[in-house]
Amino acid sequence: MKSRKKFRAFTLIEVLISIIIIGIVMATIPIMMKAFTTSVKTNVKEEVFFSQFSLLSMIVEKYFDENNTVGENYYKDLNATNGDTQLLIKTFTSGFYREGKYQIEQGGKSLSALDYRSGSNLTVSHIGPDANEPNETTYDDIDDYNGYGEHHAGVESEGYDLNVSVKYISDSTNYDDVNITFTYSNGAVVNSNIKLITITTRLKDGTVIKLSYPRCNIGKSSMLSYK
Repeated sequence: MKSRKKFRAFTLIEVLISIIIIGIVMATIPIMMKAFTTSVKTNVKEEVFFSQFSLLSMIVEKYFDENNTVGENYYKDLNATNGDTQLLIKTFTSGFYREGKYQIEQGGKSLSALDYRSGSNLTVSHIGPDANEPNETTYDDIDDYNGYGEHHAGVESEGYDLNVSVKYISDSTNYDDVNITFTYSNGAVVNSNIKLITITTRLKDGTVIKLSYPRCNIGKSSMLSYK
């Protein structure tokens, strides 16, 4: 007589529990994938911003303008004749001074005394690289970087580009106010006292990351005795 094997079937409760477990797993997968994708995008943005900030740090170290490098003008404010009227450089008995700066810096000095932070009669130059400055190793003022670009291989980003633009901008600030608030204008401006540095990156998914920084006409933070 043949023996008969007995097979135990799943109960309805066990089937329902299995379906519930599978449902929970399947519902969790999209959430996990979304969290992973979000994490990757965040890492990419942080990576790009770090690259942008590193490049910006190198650019802002340069002179405000090419004419800051002429003679002893490397420590002076330039005469941006089309800039904010309150920031224009005025002519006094001795030399050129920016309004307000003249009164502060004179102190007990006579008008004939040398003012180490006075203005210059030179006007600001055009935007873009100057003669005999073929690449970033020869750039000496911030607007030389207008149109500059560099590629980064990236880690999780599949590569990206940093594109730089530099242009003059105006502001509607009243410098006589006790509390100064800047409102920048990005319209067509010629030879103002402020240049806006913008570094833009467009990722492969269409995301645009932009870093902007205004640089003012304050010469360069250098002491005359160190030159």
